[in-house]
Amino acid sequence: PTGTVKLYIDGVEFKPTLTIGSNGKVTRTIPYYNLWPEDHTITAYYTPSSPEQFLPSDNAEGDEALLQIVNKADASFEISSDVANPVASQAVKLAVQLTHPTQELVIPTGTVQFFDGEIAISGELPLDMDGFAEMTQVVRLSAGEHSITVRYSGDEYFKSVLNSPVQPVQVAKADTTTEILSALPLEDVVVGQPVTVLVEVSVVAPAVETPAGSVVVSNGDDECTVDELDVYGKGSCDLVATSTGAKTLTATYQESANH
Repeated sequence: PTGTVKLYIDGVEFKPTLTIGSNGKVTRTIPYYNLWPEDHTITAYYTPSSPEQFLPSDNAEGDEALLQIVNKADASFEISSDVANPVASQAVKLAVQLTHPTQELVIPTGTVQFFDGEIAISGELPLDMDGFAEMTQVVRLSAGEHSITVRYSGDEYFKSVLNSPVQPVQVAKADTTTEILSALPLEDVVVGQPVTVLVEVSVVAPAVETPAGSVVVSNGDDECTVDELDVYGKGSCDLVATSTGAKTLTATYQESANH
C-alpha cells in the first residue's frame, strides 16, 4: 500500500502527515514532551494514494488502538561537597545535581533535602533550572564516615525518592595545639610539693570546636592528669616531683572523638 498516515495522540493530531515508504511502513519519533507520564492512546489513520486499490483504515476501533503507558523517570543523583577532605567541625556545604539517566534536555524540578543517615541536615531546597541545589547554610560534621543521602520530591516527569544512593563522606579528626600556660609556684619547689600546672588545648583552623578530653602533664619522672578540659579548652592538675634536679614540663593531649 502507498499513501499517507495521520497519527493521533489522545485524539489530538500529531503533525505532520506521514508518507508511507515503498515497504509499506512509516516511522515517527514522538518527543518526550508529547508523552508525559500517564496512559496514552495512539491511533493511526491511513489514506490510500490509490483508492481504487485500497480502502482507508485506522486502528481506532475495538482493541486495535495502541495503549502507550509512560512511567515517570528515575532521576540520577550526584552529591558533592565544597570541601574535598573535611575535618571535624569544619564548615561544609553539600550540593546535588539531578539529571535524567538518558535525556539531558529533561531536567528534574521540585525540591531536595539532605540527610546524614536518618538525620535531616538541611531544609527543603528548590532545584534550579539546571536541576542543581546547594545548601544555603553550612553543616559541621563529626569525625568518622557519614552516609549522605538526598530526599527528592519528584515532579511531573520524575519519581519521588525517599533516599537517594548513599554518598559516603569521610571526616578526619581536627588537629590541636597544646600549651602550658603556667606552673605555680615558679621557685623554691621542694620534693613532694604540689605544683599547679595550667594547660590550654586549642583547635587548628578550619575546625572550630573546642577540644574536650584530658591532658597528661609530665616532668620526665612524674605525671598528673587534667581529667577534663573546660569549655575554653583549659584545665589544671597538681604535679608532685619525687626527685630533685631541673625539670622540663610537657603536656600531651589525649585524643577525643573529634580531635
